[in-house]
Amino acid sequence: MAPSSSRRGPKPKPNAAEPSHQESTKRVLSSKNVTTKKIARTPLPLSRTTEREKTKQPLKNFKNSHNESNKKKTHIPPISEYEEKRTKQRRFDYNATPSSSNRNDERKKKNEITTVYENAASFPSNDVAREKVRKLLKLFHGMRRLFSILSPFETAKTLKDRGKFLNDRKVFIGKVPGVEVGDVFQYWNELNIIGLHREMKYEKYIDHVIRDRKRIATSVVYDGLDDDGLEHNEVYISTELRENAELLVNSFNVKNDIRVIIKCFLKNSGRCGMDVYCYYGLYKVKRCGRERMVYTFCLVRNSGQEEVAWNVLMKYGIDGIRKGLIVEDISRQREAVPICVINTVDKERLTVESFVYKTKMIYPNWCKPIPVPHLGCDCEGKCGDSAKCLCAVRNGGKIPYNKNNVIVASGGVIHECGPYCKCSADCPNRVSQKGIKFNLEIFRTERKGWGVRSRDTIPAGSFICEYIGEVIEDDEVDKRVDNDEYLFSIGDYHMDDSVLKEASNMINDDEDEDEDEDEDEDGGDEEVLVDESGNENNGGFTIDAAYYGNVARFINHSCSPNLFGQNVLYDHDDGRIPHIMLFSAETIPKMTELTYHYHYKIGLVLDGNGNVKTKNCYCGAFECGGRLY
Repeated sequence: MAPSSSRRGPKPKPNAAEPSHQESTKRVLSSKNVTTKKIARTPLPLSRTTEREKTKQPLKNFKNSHNESNKKKTHIPPISEYEEKRTKQRRFDYNATPSSSNRNDERKKKNEITTVYENAASFPSNDVAREKVRKLLKLFHGMRRLFSILSPFETAKTLKDRGKFLNDRKVFIGKVPGVEVGDVFQYWNELNIIGLHREMKYEKYIDHVIRDRKRIATSVVYDGLDDDGLEHNEVYISTELRENAELLVNSFNVKNDIRVIIKCFLKNSGRCGMDVYCYYGLYKVKRCGRERMVYTFCLVRNSGQEEVAWNVLMKYGIDGIRKGLIVEDISRQREAVPICVINTVDKERLTVESFVYKTKMIYPNWCKPIPVPHLGCDCEGKCGDSAKCLCAVRNGGKIPYNKNNVIVASGGVIHECGPYCKCSADCPNRVSQKGIKFNLEIFRTERKGWGVRSRDTIPAGSFICEYIGEVIEDDEVDKRVDNDEYLFSIGDYHMDDSVLKEASNMINDDEDEDEDEDEDEDGGDEEVLVDESGNENNGGFTIDAAYYGNVARFINHSCSPNLFGQNVLYDHDDGRIPHIMLFSAETIPKMTELTYHYHYKIGLVLDGNGNVKTKNCYCGAFECGGRLY
């Protein structure tokens, strides 16, 4: 039986004197000047909205749309609800069955509803999760450096297929374990692999989860302009997509925390700028409104969170007078970028007379490097991966740096082009000998004395500086034990290549067996550059930066460092005394302290009387054993 609303009265008979509506319509359509066209009927919405209500104007000012006295929750009918009503109407009127696409959508929705979501507050320790995040990001960048043909999306997909994603089956509402406010990421897909923002497509800038059968937003990627004055205590998001509006409106009603990642353009000093993604913390939707089919939302940052490091820097001013400034340039213009000294902790002062600033290594007279003109390449212009380039051949057939001047080599020694090579000065195989490019500064720490940080964001694999000092024999080291804070042993192997080897193995596992056999015949994998030449003869020499040195002498030790050392030869071929170049092991945000693992042997450092010396470690890393030596 049809519903009562569908009953109709008897149809009135048309007046014979006047033509009916159907007849007049036929008369118009039969005109020769009018083309007939079928008009598709669009199903009307099921909501009972009167014509008077439809003509109401939308909110003109969304900021004033939220009245504190009005406790009624804002509601925008979700698309899924509208489609569900349409499906029910079709079943009622036409007795139709749902299509296969509808069944797939329902099955997908059911899987999303059963997804487990957790809060990071339930995790006992953030240090373990923090270390997992750092290792996964190092693996991601290791794959990108070794195999530059892989896009960030392809790299992330490979990690996902290998089950390397963190929190892949968990959706966090609020804080994600291991991620801290101010963390910087070079690529969108870094957000995916650690679970900060799970949507892998760039257009999906709002991530969500289903809770209580409602889709709420969990993270938002906001496209900022640049890094000047990035306070962003309030973020305004406008969208024309009803689906995105539904997510934010539901979050407004539920009042859940939303992670905000801001994409901004960083203008590094002395270098080209770059786009990065910075995690700014947790926000809540405080105001929302609509005007001319554009939905606008205001997200306000939760109080009590740490400030982003470069926001603090902007308050003091980069080019203006810095708070606690002691020395404007301790290098006295010997470096291309001035290196200032900052102390906001105590009254300790560091002056240019504290040590002699040097930009070149100091060798004793009996240990002068011997020039090797016959080892220079004959390349014209820039060197490349070719058997004709002698320097590339010495590096295993590959240039150890990619097009972004990022190191991709792993091994004992890297051979750069030197003064006897015929290539140009902008050759990609001359990265470390071009000097400091980032805006470094020396600052006073709370418990570790002086330290070094950068006012620029440093991409992973970038060259930082060389460890400069006086080359001495190990026998001479025993005589300088009273001032051993600036000793750097050349004999130790400085680079942890486990990440690069794991990245290489993951790619090699995807290759066919035939390709693997061909590589075995050619001598194995050529992507990972392992050169142990000179490594056997290393040892017996130490760099002492107590009296002569550069900014590297102030870099503190850490059991979980963000720098690594690499042996480099370019002006001589003596593997016993290579140059110690420091590179970034990960993406380092602005104002983050630069640290290195000095590989001290506990129990083997002795004083002048032969007694074991001890020194506490205050790096604060999760793996820290509490002792430096």
